[in-house]
Amino acid sequence: MEEIAPLLSNRVDPLILDVGCGDGLFFDKLKDIGIPRGIEMNPELVSDDNPWRDNIFLGAFEEYRSKSTFDIILLLDVIEHIDNDKATIAKACELLKRDGFILITVPAYNFLWTRHDEINEHKKRYSMVALNKTVENQELRLHKKRYLFPSLTIPKLFVKTLESLGFSRNISLRVPPSSINLWLEKILYYEDRVLRNIPHPIGSSLLAIYKRS
Repeated sequence: MEEIAPLLSNRVDPLILDVGCGDGLFFDKLKDIGIPRGIEMNPELVSDDNPWRDNIFLGAFEEYRSKSTFDIILLLDVIEHIDNDKATIAKACELLKRDGFILITVPAYNFLWTRHDEINEHKKRYSMVALNKTVENQELRLHKKRYLFPSLTIPKLFVKTLESLGFSRNISLRVPPSSINLWLEKILYYEDRVLRNIPHPIGSSLLAIYKRS
Protein backbone atom coordinates (compact mmCIF):
# COMPACT_ATOMS: atom_id res chain seq x y z
CA MET A 1 0.00 0.00 0.00
CA GLU A 2 2.99 2.29 0.50
CA GLU A 3 3.50 2.31 -3.27
CA ILE A 4 -0.13 3.34 -3.90
CA ALA A 5 -0.84 6.07 -1.36
CA PRO A 6 1.58 8.71 -2.77
CA LEU A 7 0.13 8.26 -6.25
CA LEU A 8 -3.38 9.14 -5.06
CA SER A 9 -2.61 11.66 -2.32
CA ASN A 10 -4.01 14.65 -4.24
CA ARG A 11 -7.17 12.94 -5.50
CA VAL A 12 -10.63 13.04 -3.93
CA ASP A 13 -12.17 9.62 -3.31
CA PRO A 14 -9.98 7.87 -5.88
CA LEU A 15 -11.35 4.68 -7.38
CA ILE A 16 -9.12 1.61 -7.08
CA LEU A 17 -9.63 -1.57 -9.10
CA ASP A 18 -7.90 -4.73 -7.87
CA VAL A 19 -7.90 -7.33 -10.65
CA GLY A 20 -7.66 -10.89 -9.37
CA CYS A 21 -8.48 -9.67 -5.87
CA GLY A 22 -9.39 -13.06 -4.41
CA ASP A 23 -11.42 -12.55 -1.24
CA GLY A 24 -10.59 -8.85 -1.14
CA LEU A 25 -7.58 -9.38 1.11
CA PHE A 26 -6.24 -5.86 0.53
CA PHE A 27 -9.55 -4.01 0.70
CA ASP A 28 -9.34 -3.08 4.38
CA LYS A 29 -6.08 -1.25 3.65
CA LEU A 30 -7.16 0.13 0.29
CA LYS A 31 -10.25 1.77 1.85
CA ASP A 32 -7.91 4.08 3.75
CA ILE A 33 -6.56 5.31 0.42
CA GLY A 34 -9.63 5.34 -1.81
CA ILE A 35 -12.70 3.37 -2.85
CA PRO A 36 -11.80 -0.25 -3.64
CA ARG A 37 -13.45 -2.39 -6.28
CA GLY A 38 -12.36 -5.86 -7.33
CA ILE A 39 -12.56 -8.51 -10.02
CA GLU A 40 -12.16 -12.20 -9.29
CA MET A 41 -12.33 -14.81 -12.02
CA ASN A 42 -12.76 -17.75 -9.63
CA PRO A 43 -15.98 -17.42 -7.57
CA GLU A 44 -14.80 -20.11 -5.16
CA LEU A 45 -12.18 -17.70 -3.81
CA VAL A 46 -14.78 -15.18 -2.61
CA SER A 47 -16.59 -16.17 0.57
CA ASP A 48 -20.34 -15.61 0.94
CA ASP A 49 -19.93 -13.66 4.18
CA ASN A 50 -17.23 -11.35 2.81
CA PRO A 51 -18.30 -7.77 3.74
CA TRP A 52 -16.75 -6.57 0.46
CA ARG A 53 -18.58 -9.10 -1.70
CA ASP A 54 -20.84 -6.47 -3.32
CA ASN A 55 -17.70 -4.61 -4.43
CA ILE A 56 -16.27 -7.64 -6.23
CA PHE A 57 -17.25 -8.58 -9.77
CA LEU A 58 -17.20 -12.34 -10.30
CA GLY A 59 -16.21 -13.21 -13.85
CA ALA A 60 -13.62 -12.73 -16.55
CA PHE A 61 -11.82 -9.40 -16.74
CA GLU A 62 -12.80 -8.92 -20.38
CA GLU A 63 -16.49 -9.14 -19.37
CA TYR A 64 -16.23 -6.40 -16.77
CA ARG A 65 -18.03 -3.13 -17.47
CA SER A 66 -17.94 0.05 -15.40
CA LYS A 67 -19.67 3.41 -15.73
CA SER A 68 -16.71 4.97 -13.95
CA THR A 69 -13.04 4.96 -14.82
CA PHE A 70 -10.38 4.26 -12.22
CA ASP A 71 -7.54 6.27 -10.73
CA ILE A 72 -5.40 3.17 -10.32
CA ILE A 73 -5.68 -0.44 -11.44
CA LEU A 74 -3.77 -3.17 -9.64
CA LEU A 75 -2.52 -6.21 -11.55
CA LEU A 76 -0.73 -8.01 -8.73
CA ASP A 77 0.71 -11.32 -9.95
CA VAL A 78 -1.99 -11.55 -12.62
CA ILE A 79 -0.70 -11.22 -16.17
CA GLU A 80 1.83 -14.06 -15.89
CA HIS A 81 -1.17 -16.41 -15.77
CA ILE A 82 -2.67 -15.09 -19.02
CA ASP A 83 -1.81 -16.14 -22.58
CA ASN A 84 -2.73 -12.79 -24.10
CA ASP A 85 -1.21 -10.42 -21.54
CA LYS A 86 -1.32 -7.52 -24.01
CA ALA A 87 -5.12 -7.80 -24.26
CA THR A 88 -5.33 -7.64 -20.46
CA ILE A 89 -3.27 -4.43 -20.42
CA ALA A 90 -5.44 -2.97 -23.19
CA LYS A 91 -8.59 -3.75 -21.19
CA ALA A 92 -7.07 -2.12 -18.12
CA CYS A 93 -6.34 1.02 -20.14
CA GLU A 94 -9.98 1.20 -21.24
CA LEU A 95 -10.97 1.38 -17.57
CA LEU A 96 -8.25 3.85 -16.58
CA LYS A 97 -8.60 7.60 -16.21
CA ARG A 98 -6.29 9.96 -18.04
CA ASP A 99 -3.35 10.45 -15.68
CA GLY A 100 -4.36 7.22 -13.95
CA PHE A 101 -1.90 4.51 -12.94
CA ILE A 102 -1.49 0.80 -13.51
CA LEU A 103 0.58 -1.04 -10.91
CA ILE A 104 1.89 -4.42 -12.03
CA THR A 105 3.83 -7.09 -10.20
CA VAL A 106 5.13 -10.18 -12.00
CA PRO A 107 7.70 -12.93 -11.44
CA ALA A 108 11.05 -11.82 -12.83
CA TYR A 109 13.36 -13.36 -15.40
CA ASN A 110 12.78 -16.51 -17.41
CA PHE A 111 16.16 -17.89 -16.31
CA LEU A 112 14.59 -18.28 -12.84
CA TRP A 113 11.86 -20.55 -14.22
CA THR A 114 11.33 -23.64 -12.05
CA ARG A 115 8.70 -26.26 -11.37
CA HIS A 116 7.12 -23.80 -8.98
CA ASP A 117 6.09 -21.72 -12.00
CA GLU A 118 4.50 -24.74 -13.65
CA ILE A 119 2.52 -25.62 -10.52
CA ASN A 120 1.29 -22.03 -10.30
CA GLU A 121 0.30 -22.13 -13.99
CA HIS A 122 2.57 -19.29 -15.05
CA LYS A 123 2.91 -18.63 -18.77
CA LYS A 124 6.13 -16.67 -18.46
CA ARG A 125 8.41 -14.62 -16.24
CA TYR A 126 9.31 -11.04 -17.16
CA SER A 127 12.30 -8.78 -17.49
CA MET A 128 11.76 -5.03 -17.53
CA VAL A 129 12.27 -5.05 -21.31
CA ALA A 130 9.67 -7.79 -21.76
CA LEU A 131 7.15 -5.98 -19.56
CA ASN A 132 7.63 -2.72 -21.46
CA LYS A 133 6.93 -4.58 -24.71
CA THR A 134 3.72 -5.92 -23.19
CA VAL A 135 2.40 -2.43 -22.44
CA GLU A 136 3.65 -0.68 -25.60
CA ASN A 137 1.13 1.16 -27.78
CA GLN A 138 -1.20 1.69 -24.81
CA GLU A 139 -0.58 5.39 -24.01
CA LEU A 140 1.38 4.31 -20.95
CA ARG A 141 4.70 5.65 -19.77
CA LEU A 142 6.86 4.09 -17.12
CA HIS A 143 6.55 5.99 -13.85
CA LYS A 144 8.52 3.73 -11.51
CA LYS A 145 10.16 0.31 -11.51
CA ARG A 146 12.07 -1.89 -9.12
CA TYR A 147 12.94 -5.52 -8.65
CA LEU A 148 11.69 -7.19 -5.48
CA PHE A 149 13.12 -9.89 -3.21
CA PRO A 150 16.73 -9.96 -4.48
CA SER A 151 17.67 -12.34 -1.65
CA LEU A 152 15.48 -15.03 -3.23
CA THR A 153 17.39 -14.96 -6.52
CA ILE A 154 20.26 -17.22 -5.41
CA PRO A 155 17.97 -19.88 -3.82
CA LYS A 156 15.85 -19.93 -6.97
CA LEU A 157 18.97 -20.30 -9.13
CA PHE A 158 20.03 -23.18 -6.88
CA VAL A 159 16.67 -24.91 -7.36
CA LYS A 160 16.89 -24.23 -11.10
CA THR A 161 20.32 -25.90 -11.19
CA LEU A 162 19.07 -28.93 -9.27
CA GLU A 163 16.15 -29.29 -11.66
CA SER A 164 18.40 -29.02 -14.71
CA LEU A 165 20.46 -31.90 -13.27
CA GLY A 166 17.36 -34.00 -12.78
CA PHE A 167 16.99 -33.47 -9.04
CA SER A 168 13.95 -32.22 -7.11
CA ARG A 169 11.49 -32.65 -10.00
CA ASN A 170 9.59 -35.32 -8.09
CA ILE A 171 9.60 -33.53 -4.77
CA SER A 172 6.17 -32.15 -3.89
CA LEU A 173 6.10 -28.44 -3.10
CA ARG A 174 4.52 -27.94 0.28
CA VAL A 175 3.65 -24.75 2.12
CA PRO A 176 6.20 -24.24 4.93
CA PRO A 177 5.00 -24.22 8.56
CA SER A 178 3.47 -20.93 9.67
CA SER A 179 6.44 -20.19 11.95
CA ILE A 180 8.87 -20.41 9.02
CA ASN A 181 6.54 -18.38 6.82
CA LEU A 182 6.37 -15.66 9.46
CA TRP A 183 10.16 -15.62 9.78
CA LEU A 184 10.62 -15.36 6.00
CA GLU A 185 7.98 -12.66 5.78
CA LYS A 186 9.85 -10.53 8.31
CA ILE A 187 13.16 -10.99 6.48
CA LEU A 188 11.64 -9.98 3.15
CA TYR A 189 9.83 -7.05 4.75
CA TYR A 190 13.00 -5.56 6.23
CA GLU A 191 14.95 -6.32 3.07
CA ASP A 192 12.39 -4.31 1.11
CA ARG A 193 12.55 -1.44 3.60
CA VAL A 194 16.33 -1.23 3.28
CA LEU A 195 16.53 -1.62 -0.50
CA ARG A 196 13.37 0.25 -1.51
CA ASN A 197 15.23 3.38 -2.63
CA ILE A 198 18.47 1.70 -3.67
CA PRO A 199 18.55 0.69 -7.36
CA HIS A 200 19.34 -2.99 -7.86
CA PRO A 201 19.21 -4.91 -11.16
CA ILE A 202 17.81 -8.22 -10.03
CA GLY A 203 15.15 -9.88 -7.90
CA SER A 204 12.69 -12.74 -8.02
CA SER A 205 9.79 -10.36 -8.76
CA LEU A 206 9.35 -7.12 -10.63
CA LEU A 207 7.16 -4.13 -9.75
CA ALA A 208 6.34 -1.50 -12.34
CA ILE A 209 4.00 1.49 -12.25
CA TYR A 210 2.79 3.01 -15.50
CA LYS A 211 0.92 6.29 -15.95
CA ARG A 212 -1.60 6.88 -18.70
CA SER A 213 -0.86 9.99 -20.72
